Amino acid sequence: MPGPDRFNKTHPHLTELGKQQISGLQSGLQIGTDDLLLVSPMVRTIESAVILTNHSLIAHAYLSHAVGPRMYPQNPEWKPLLCDRLLTRTELQQNYPAWSMIYTEQDELGDSGINIMPEPEFARLAAKQMEWIAHYPAKRTIIISHDGTIQSYREFLGEQGLTRADFLGEAGLYKMTI
Repeated sequence: MPGPDRFNKTHPHLTELGKQQISGLQSGLQIGTDDLLLVSPMVRTIESAVILTNHSLIAHAYLSHAVGPRMYPQNPEWKPLLCDRLLTRTELQQNYPAWSMIYTEQDELGDSGINIMPEPEFARLAAKQMEWIAHYPAKRTIIISHDGTIQSYREFLGEQGLTRADFLGEAGLYKMTI
C-alpha cells in the first residue's frame, strides 16, 4: 500500500486531522512544568509539542536529533523519505528561536541523523541520550518522536520481538517506566 503523499514532501506540517489527533492526547498526557520534553527537530513533531503544551513552551523542552526520524527495521536498501529530511541548525534557529537544542549530538550525526544509522552506533547514541535524561532533574520525560524511532528505543530498552505491526499508528501514545 503506498504511503500518504506527505511522505514525499520536505518538512510537511501536521494536517488538520493530525492536529485533532494530537489534541486528543492532551488529557491523557497533561505536560507539566516538572516534565522534561524531548522533541524530534522536525516541523510536525514541533507542531505536536506546541499543541500538547497548549501553545506555551515549557522550561524543560529541548529539540534532540537523537530522537529524530529513524527507519525501523533498518534495511540498507531503503532510502530516507523526503519528509524525514532534517532541518538544519540555521532553519531551526530561524523558525523556532524559542526552542533549546541539544547541539552536541547534531555535529556527530551528519545529514541523515539517526535515520539510517547502523545499530551499534544507534545503541551508543541512545545510551548517551538515556544517560542525559537520567541526570536531568525531571519527574517524567516525554519524547515526541516518530514511529520507527519509538520502536528503536523500545528495542534498545529491552523489548524483544517487535515488528512494524507494533507501530503506534497516527498520534499514538506509548508509556514506559524505567
